[in-house]
Amino acid sequence: MFGKCSIASLTRCLLVLTGCASSLWLLDGCAQGDSANHAVCESGESRECKCANGFWGVQVCEGNGADWGECGNCSCKPDCQNKVCGEDGCGGDCGKCENDESCVSGICQCVPFCEENSCTDDGCGGSCADCSKYPNEECGEDGFCHCAPTCKFAACGDDGCGGSCGECGPGLTCDYGTCTNVQATACGSSHGAHPNSPWPMYRGCSGGASASGATFSGINVKWCHECGGSYVSSAAVAEDGTVYAATNGALLALSSDGDLLWEGQFQGTAGSVAIGEDGLVFVPGAKLYAFTSEGALHWETDLDKPLGGPVVVDGGLFVRDSEQTSYFAVAQDGGLRNLVTIKNGGFSGIFAMTSSLLVGCWNWEMAYNRYACKVIMNDDSAVLDWKYETSPACEMVGVAKQLAASASYWVADCGEVFKIETDGSLLWSLDLGTTLKTAPALSPTYTLYVGASDGLYAVQDNGVKKWCHETAGEDQFGQSFGGPVCTVPVVDSEENVCFGVAPENVEAGRIECVDSDGQDMWTAVLPAPATGSPAVGADGTLYVSVTGELGGPQAMLCALRN
Repeated sequence: MFGKCSIASLTRCLLVLTGCASSLWLLDGCAQGDSANHAVCESGESRECKCANGFWGVQVCEGNGADWGECGNCSCKPDCQNKVCGEDGCGGDCGKCENDESCVSGICQCVPFCEENSCTDDGCGGSCADCSKYPNEECGEDGFCHCAPTCKFAACGDDGCGGSCGECGPGLTCDYGTCTNVQATACGSSHGAHPNSPWPMYRGCSGGASASGATFSGINVKWCHECGGSYVSSAAVAEDGTVYAATNGALLALSSDGDLLWEGQFQGTAGSVAIGEDGLVFVPGAKLYAFTSEGALHWETDLDKPLGGPVVVDGGLFVRDSEQTSYFAVAQDGGLRNLVTIKNGGFSGIFAMTSSLLVGCWNWEMAYNRYACKVIMNDDSAVLDWKYETSPACEMVGVAKQLAASASYWVADCGEVFKIETDGSLLWSLDLGTTLKTAPALSPTYTLYVGASDGLYAVQDNGVKKWCHETAGEDQFGQSFGGPVCTVPVVDSEENVCFGVAPENVEAGRIECVDSDGQDMWTAVLPAPATGSPAVGADGTLYVSVTGELGGPQAMLCALRN
């Protein structure tokens, strides 16, 4: 018989089972018979151990090496591994930092020092505030941000810092930075549009700001005029309160009470109407048609080509063709002059500012590249001033600009919002992380409002999202009444914002109005979803175009006022 290993010496034994019948070999000092060596340590040997309180102590091998003794002589062990500063875990420290440094995770780091509104060096190789991120701010010689008057493109009016850019002479009125003898329209443009008209064209004025000088008086639908068919254009409102809108084949003139004053016939699918400086009403169809305020056809274009998007600006009228590849200037007699054509590409929308077009454009030959473009319009030609390239997945859905300002604000359907200077340089961009559905509205305080698939977004002039008013929700029965914003927002003089919502699974539509903080003010239910851009009368009445359906409700123009 071979001896057995004691339990104490099992860790020192290696048992090997051989191929022989039940033979068991004892190796590495396993004695036969009684356990001759069962020690686990050498007598008197010591080792480091961790005490119950978390400190470190010493264990001593006791007796004949059968076991380790209790952990004793416990004390704190400083830990400064990978640390040059901070606490060592035992009440001491691993080192001190210089006076201008701070200990962060055991490493000495420079601490920036910046006084309020300072724009100087922060002492650590960086800089303090970037003044350019704030409206009308620049870094002064004293090293602090100060409001910088903005009168580069203005001869009169507010300089943005509580001062003035200048005063106009006798008989002249300041019209968004320009002294003129024509009273400014509520939308801020008398440059060729109908004088004193509260809403002479789509989105209010040539800048596309969709801002009104009146205060909304909505809440209730006062009347709806059935226009026939499934479509009615966005409205325009004349100085005398006449409301103009077009259906396919007819220009309608309505009183402020919804009575039909007259109806002018034309050919083709209608676009939005515009009112010129002399009171002529322009409507695009198979051609461009001009009607007098009494309903007589004054002229039609000599180019037999569908046109759209009339904008009156700087004493001129501009339109684009239905294929969105060319823009034309229109003479007083209706003659067309081709200004600019994109070959193998096209435009999206038209937004004219004094002597230039701000417009989205794209090019098939350049991998379907998409741009924000500025086109300068001369007397007999047009020149591309600049183009700002966006992602091929981003199509521009609108741009807005205050006429006295140099920068413009762009919106792309992929969720991007841009602010671009007059020379084409990017000032900032913001990804709202949603699908943007509408062209923007721009308030006099330069807050941008844009409709999306999930609500209305407000963006400050420094490129920071201010708020989102969600348009999703359920009624008391758990039915969804949410939906995307379906009209261009409009802003009133108190910076209240109204917009259309197309609820899901519901035939009716609604107009919502929120205050400058995005809080609910009122909601009005419409017979069907609204389209285009609401127009605003001098008394704050909202005129909203409502879609029709084949075999269902006809298209209507509805008035909302209290």
